[in-house]
Amino acid sequence: MNTAWMWGALPAATMVVDDVLPPWRPRCVLIRGRAEALAAATGPDGEPAGPIIRLHPTEVISWGMEFAAE
Repeated sequence: MNTAWMWGALPAATMVVDDVLPPWRPRCVLIRGRAEALAAATGPDGEPAGPIIRLHPTEVISWGMEFAAE
């Protein structure tokens, strides 16, 4: 069995951010893509941010965003 895909040969990742607004209004953003581990990165302010995982999105799905302004 070829297990190379399990150990970084295909660095895929999924990130989900969700919450529920009262009384019951769920909303979510799901991002899938290629992950890249960086030993050192720079933040938006130019300061060192340390090691990070950068996600290069290939698919973005969202729902419930009509409540985003609340």
